[in-house]
Amino acid sequence: MTTPSTQRACVVLIGNELLSGKITDTNGPFAIAGLRALGVQLCALHIIPDQLDVIARTVLAASNEHDIVITSGGVGPTHDDVTMAAVAQAFGVGFMDHQGLRQRVKDFFGDQPSRVLEAWMSVARLPEGAELLWGQDEPWPVCRVRNVHILPGTPRFFERQFGVVAQGLEASPFHLRSIDLKTTEGHLAPLLTRAAVRFESVDIGSYPSINPHERRVRVTLESKDASQVEEAARFLLDGLEGSMILDDVEQ
Repeated sequence: MTTPSTQRACVVLIGNELLSGKITDTNGPFAIAGLRALGVQLCALHIIPDQLDVIARTVLAASNEHDIVITSGGVGPTHDDVTMAAVAQAFGVGFMDHQGLRQRVKDFFGDQPSRVLEAWMSVARLPEGAELLWGQDEPWPVCRVRNVHILPGTPRFFERQFGVVAQGLEASPFHLRSIDLKTTEGHLAPLLTRAAVRFESVDIGSYPSINPHERRVRVTLESKDASQVEEAARFLLDGLEGSMILDDVEQ
């Protein structure tokens, strides 16, 4: 049984416009930051086209491999909005009208021409067995099928509905420490390798300055276990010359 401290997530961004570069994605970075703040480990992020079979395969694999799946895009009234149907296909369930949502569409778009109203009725078709998660003051619910949360691609709506998903997530926080050093990655490599072997629960990263004329590296230490972060930091600091240390920050 997965515990809240080890929740693992996958985000699936859906849309031909993302792959062609016509639209610059912002939902991915927003989800990365949001999940990190919640203490949820993001393990994978996929960008895939508006193709029913591709979406179905990707969602099924993500659902089987992760605790939480969040999709973005392919939810709406147009021909390429096929995410709901793809999720139904992924889990081998029916795809049918939800009477409560049909009424919601009528109430929301009732003053629109009949052809517009009928187009929007497509958003009331859901995978069989779907749950609706309503947020406070949210006009539309998040559709959840098993562990898959289906969100719209429009950033302002995605961000609002991400907040609804976040209400149901619980995980222990990440602990991060950053150390800025006046050195090069090549010089640090042996020490970092020893630290990585000794502190397996700590994610150790090194990031050189983008300025080619500056000898500067930021080392990050991250884990759910705060004590392990501190021990790893002491191990590294003990192995460094004091003059190399420019800054040491806990976050």
